[in-house]
Amino acid sequence: PARQGRQAEAAKIDVVKGGTYKWYAYSYNEAADVPVLPNEANPVFTPSYDKDLLIASSGSNTVTVPGTPGQGSAVDVQVPITFKHALAKVTVRFDASSRTDAITVLNAALNNAAYFNKGTVTLNTTSGALAYNITGQHSVSAINVTLPNNIVSSSFYTLPSGSAISNFQVNIANLTVGPLTASNKTVNFANTIVPAVGKEMIANINILDVTIVSGVYWATGNLYYENGVYKIRNEDTTPRPINAASQYARTDGWNWMSIKPYPTTYDPRNLVDPCKNVLPLNTWRMPTAAEYNTLLPLANSSTTYESASSFGSNFIGYDRFRQNASSKWVQFNKDGSTLTIGTTGGYWTTDYTTIGSYPFQASILYIVNNSKPKVDDYILSGSYYNIRCVLDR
Repeated sequence: PARQGRQAEAAKIDVVKGGTYKWYAYSYNEAADVPVLPNEANPVFTPSYDKDLLIASSGSNTVTVPGTPGQGSAVDVQVPITFKHALAKVTVRFDASSRTDAITVLNAALNNAAYFNKGTVTLNTTSGALAYNITGQHSVSAINVTLPNNIVSSSFYTLPSGSAISNFQVNIANLTVGPLTASNKTVNFANTIVPAVGKEMIANINILDVTIVSGVYWATGNLYYENGVYKIRNEDTTPRPINAASQYARTDGWNWMSIKPYPTTYDPRNLVDPCKNVLPLNTWRMPTAAEYNTLLPLANSSTTYESASSFGSNFIGYDRFRQNASSKWVQFNKDGSTLTIGTTGGYWTTDYTTIGSYPFQASILYIVNNSKPKVDDYILSGSYYNIRCVLDR
């Protein structure tokens, strides 16, 4: 006998007392009806690419119902069921969690409609083993997501073949995250997607806005901390002075290697690179003094360097650099410190010096009106400056 169950209700099957039975159960990992099998004694499943098929069985064990047939009241025998995923799962995920804005536009598709295997899954009711028979490939390429959101994904299910999916690629026709847009991009995962039963392989696409200068992948905006979350600003053109009276001191003003911005203070016993806390974790890091030093020669040419000194309610001075005339700028505003704004700017490096056993001085990229930028050493670690992250490659 068989019984179709529903979510949150007990599924019962009437059997004869004193009998010994084997059992199996199958379900989708969602509120959707499963099909009735044509031969319940020999269960063969034909799964879809968009449903997470779950299967459980008694395997080599049996269940004995106590009592004598036709005698006494009804007996309930509870059978604990632990479902297992019968297919391999492949998820394409777009992750903009490091950005301030959510993904609002995304048109993407798989490069090949035949990435995922179709066929049958046969349950051996004696042993509980599953046998897979691949008969071809599903035809599916659409990536469907729900917008807007910071992280969106689309999952597919496939019969495992034991090898990687050949040349797995995702084509992005259009993408918008705040001011960041991209079009006609292809992300190649080569032979890294190896489907395995009960496991999820994630083709993760981090949406990061970077400017490549001197081989370093610079974030285009500063690190900030708000509502318990570390993020990177979409840009650094908006004035965000970090003097103590400003709202931005508590989001953008940092002691060297401190876990949080103002008024959190530097702790030599708990040095933290806060860039690493931007999601996805360990994607970003603070730059070294050497990496900032690679920017300085660019200040010798008006093609690769610009400086502005004016300050007003809607404008703040800056220094900015680019690799060549056709490259994007990476801009550093003169957001000052907790004491001054508008005429200077400081950006922490990971470098420090020590006296005794504790590091207490560090270096920054220092920009100031009417002077060339430089990397300054011996800056007190308890000063509040900005942090610009770089991609940890």
